[in-house]
Amino acid sequence: MKNKKNIRSSFLRAAVLVPFILPVCSSLRAESLSLEIYLKQVKEKNKAVLAGRTAIQAAQESMALKSLLISPYLFADLQHAKDKSRKLDSASYGTSRMQDEYQVGLEQQTPYGQSARLYYQNTFTSVDGANPLYLPYSEYNESRFTLEIKQDLWRNFFGRATRAGRKAIEEKSKAQVQEQAYQVKQILVQAEMLYWRLSLARKMVQLEKDLLARSQELYNWVKRRVDLKLQDRSDLMQSESDVLARTLELSSTEDQEKLLTRNFNLMRDADSDIVTEELILPQEEYFKVPELNEKSPLRKDIRSLMHYQSAFREQALLNKENTLPELNVYVSGALNGLNQEFSEAFSDSTGTKYYTLAAGLSLRMPLDFIHSHRARKGYDHEADANETFLSQKKLSVQTEWSELIRKLKKTYKRFQLVKELETLQKKKADYERMRLQKGNTITLQVLQFEQDYAQSQLARLEVEMNLLELLAQIKLYEE
Repeated sequence: MKNKKNIRSSFLRAAVLVPFILPVCSSLRAESLSLEIYLKQVKEKNKAVLAGRTAIQAAQESMALKSLLISPYLFADLQHAKDKSRKLDSASYGTSRMQDEYQVGLEQQTPYGQSARLYYQNTFTSVDGANPLYLPYSEYNESRFTLEIKQDLWRNFFGRATRAGRKAIEEKSKAQVQEQAYQVKQILVQAEMLYWRLSLARKMVQLEKDLLARSQELYNWVKRRVDLKLQDRSDLMQSESDVLARTLELSSTEDQEKLLTRNFNLMRDADSDIVTEELILPQEEYFKVPELNEKSPLRKDIRSLMHYQSAFREQALLNKENTLPELNVYVSGALNGLNQEFSEAFSDSTGTKYYTLAAGLSLRMPLDFIHSHRARKGYDHEADANETFLSQKKLSVQTEWSELIRKLKKTYKRFQLVKELETLQKKKADYERMRLQKGNTITLQVLQFEQDYAQSQLARLEVEMNLLELLAQIKLYEE
């Protein structure tokens, strides 16, 4: 009676605890992790991806350098001078002269070879020891508004070098953007391949365990028959070697799964050899092979090289321009004012009564014509070498693309064949189990057929892995 009461109270306690235990058990169930969520984690946490995005942003921002070449600049000069040197005409120059001078203005280079400077200049002069007949003012101010314009006629002919410099900066920045974008895409493709490898590796481990269990059953079955003197001992040794082979296969597959797990976590910046989430096995739509053009799309690394090549060409043009003579035409005009009072001098410099005009040509050229010519040819050869390298790289990428298409077609055919094989092996195993139930076959035959079916499943997983990796590589060629 006492035992019955204890049993009844135990059941009551269990019934009370069930509502609390069930939520805990459900929370322990593995959380599923889709490919999209995993790639999002890689994008947000992988340091190489984050560094690549930062590099892309830096390259885009550095493109602003090209605008600086034709942007206006503010300049200013300030000078204090004192001169007590002996002069031949000391009556007008004096025995001592002190000057405070400053100027402030704007200057700008245009894309077409013109440069302009507009500035204001004021000089305060104080003279000691001068004859008043020759120098009526011992202290006075000189004010001046000046406009200077220069046009390049040989080097940088109508802005040729300026435009080349701006284009070189732009193309180099674009090249760096494409280069970093391709590296980020490579990491994401590797992450996708890792996801499928780990997902399928987990399934392979399960199949290997099933195969090992069936091999052990076969071994036990053969051992019983050998003990009963119904089968030869060589069959037992063959069965035992099969168990050992399956054990080695399972150990190798588990090691591979551990390595994939660590790399899987490394992609999302985690140092662990455990993935608690449940990965989703690929569905049928993942294995669809898209229609692909025989001509390779422009991969981002090729786009990067094309931009680099354009930058090299523009830089070569800029370097060649720097070896040419300088021939410039210039004009300048100034409005001047001079008075003891600064306000009066400044007022005069805003009018057109006291002006200065000038125009002329300037020439500056190297005399070592031989080395100048050789330098220009060297820049051309450098650009040609880069062009040849780009052409070879394009051919290599086209070859890789053609090989990728060939492998895709071949692997997809293998995928269809291995699915048919798996279906046939399943039917064969199911039919043999049905025969066993009717007593028309033996257990050994069923176990062997089930082994064949499990082997076909492993073969399908291997082909699926190859096909998914090839499909992921196509994304390297996408925009």
